[in-house]
Amino acid sequence: MAKTCPRCGAALWDDGSCLPCDWRRVPGQPARPSGEQPSDQPGDWRRWATGTTAFALTILALIALADAASCDPTALLDCWASAQLRYAAYSVLVIASPFALATMLPFGTFRRMTVAVGSAMLIASATIVAPVLFAADDLSPTHVLSAGFIAFWLTLYPAYRLAR
Repeated sequence: MAKTCPRCGAALWDDGSCLPCDWRRVPGQPARPSGEQPSDQPGDWRRWATGTTAFALTILALIALADAASCDPTALLDCWASAQLRYAAYSVLVIASPFALATMLPFGTFRRMTVAVGSAMLIASATIVAPVLFAADDLSPTHVLSAGFIAFWLTLYPAYRLAR
């Protein structure tokens, strides 16, 4: 007499597994109920975090673009400052794009790389801007750009590992 599954009543295979109940099972792992994520998959809070980061950076860029929309040609350096602010706003939009993309990507290596690149770009831009804002008199542009380049590469791997 063939053994039957206690849950669904279907005939069991030679190894004792039930095809209708255990079709999601990976060898060596117990079957999971439908909709339950495996233990190594991150939760939805990570999508919320990347989406919130993209939204905040986009709002910041749009506010900067609104401030740079007009300049007074009679004021000294006003149009030059508006052009610089527009450039910074577009740069922030470029930095926000990996986070927005990562919000829609499935969990995996490509999503981790996307978040890592976005995080590294964000840290590198902060490293470039911080000396300019706080103590820029004796720093050359080469030193500032080198610091941003080094910060990008030093942040890329840890950001990749944290984006799991």
